[in-house]
Amino acid sequence: MTSKLTEPSKRIRRDFIADLARTYVIDESGNFPRAIVASGRTQNLSSLTFDFKPWAKGHSDRRIPDDEFTPFMSGLESAIRGGLERVCGISFKPVDQRSFVDSKGDRLLNTYLPYAPSRPMNYEAARAVLDDYAARLFHQSDEDKKNVLQFCGDVVANPARHPQWGIVMRGTSGTGKSSLIGLLKVALGGRYVWSENDYTPAFSQFSEVLPNNLVVCFDDATAGKSTYEDLKLAVTRDTANVQIKGVQNILEREVFSRLFVLSNSHRPFVMRSDDRRFYVTEYLQHLHNLEDSEDFYEKFTAFWRNPDNAAAIHWWFRDLASPDFTPHACVKTDARKQLIAMSTSSADTAIMEFLGGREVSYLDANGTQITETPPVRSVFHQRQLDAFLAGRQITEMPIDLTRRKLTEAGYEEKRRVVAGCNDGKQIDLWQKLVPGQKRSPALTDDEAIAITLAYNDSF
Repeated sequence: MTSKLTEPSKRIRRDFIADLARTYVIDESGNFPRAIVASGRTQNLSSLTFDFKPWAKGHSDRRIPDDEFTPFMSGLESAIRGGLERVCGISFKPVDQRSFVDSKGDRLLNTYLPYAPSRPMNYEAARAVLDDYAARLFHQSDEDKKNVLQFCGDVVANPARHPQWGIVMRGTSGTGKSSLIGLLKVALGGRYVWSENDYTPAFSQFSEVLPNNLVVCFDDATAGKSTYEDLKLAVTRDTANVQIKGVQNILEREVFSRLFVLSNSHRPFVMRSDDRRFYVTEYLQHLHNLEDSEDFYEKFTAFWRNPDNAAAIHWWFRDLASPDFTPHACVKTDARKQLIAMSTSSADTAIMEFLGGREVSYLDANGTQITETPPVRSVFHQRQLDAFLAGRQITEMPIDLTRRKLTEAGYEEKRRVVAGCNDGKQIDLWQKLVPGQKRSPALTDDEAIAITLAYNDSF
């Protein structure tokens, strides 16, 4: 039937398909091909043929001769399928490309829709309001203001970057923490920001929360035992597996989301002592009092929710982006140390002190505070640690818990011969793991003496 079409009718068909191609591609990841748009909405290819009459109506140069109309329409679906770009599924990547090839060589439709408004006429007036908000939110620390706002500015200016650290903001209710996330959503065109008071949806298997957003915020969510490890993985992972029912099989998708944890609690989750993945702000307080904050944020919320201010908010964040931003390392604040201290039991603290390599402070005989960092303990016997803990009045530490904490700290149990112990037979020691080290180094004289004394209960 296609052979019956004259050249003018073929031209009209090409023009119609070219017009469809501005909106649709063919997704072949499912059981049958379908037309799909960047939002993820799909429809059958046959339904696109019904768009021809509205497209041609009122245009004399798009009229198909009567004797060609039947073969034209009967072959249109096949022509559409052959004329539109084909993809193997959809994915999110914050780059200005309609489709892209992933690491496995598959072409995917990009669901990202960039928001790039021109700098508006009301920018200066809006910036004054936004600067006032920032000064109020971070009135306790200029350092927090600089680091958090640079982090936020980088979200807007460099959305395809994936920093290896996140933000923890704790503070009294009503100090404006959540408003920062609301502003980021406006700055990104009202999209790609997920904020909930629950960790579960983001960390469940095949969840699309991380790979589908630029900002993921946990706002006063209740933490569990694995929350820190889940957050750490979310911050550092470059990809995540997702599954979209009826559209595609399990896919590995890139992750670009930045993480925020907001909380009214001083300790929103248990943070490990060796953490280096979270910037923790001071505990935010009201600039004056609750009544003053309520009055300010009532007006400010109306300001940022006004669509007339959206472009100005976008540009405010863009101007906050800094070339000094470090995506792979964050500042270790005093507030972070406080959060770790609140997350650490006296037993944890004592074990870390025994293992060495961390800064400790104490008063000498003259009452002077001394701060020093003892060397890392390379090898020791369990009885050495038990005696140290007993000296700190910690005498009921379960052995399984001790083993877990030592393993987390990078130690492993080794069988070794130590002179003066067990009649020359091997004994169990804890030894620091050293990457690439195949053989255990010889014990120093001091290490051997300390282990012998401990093993024979001769302290």
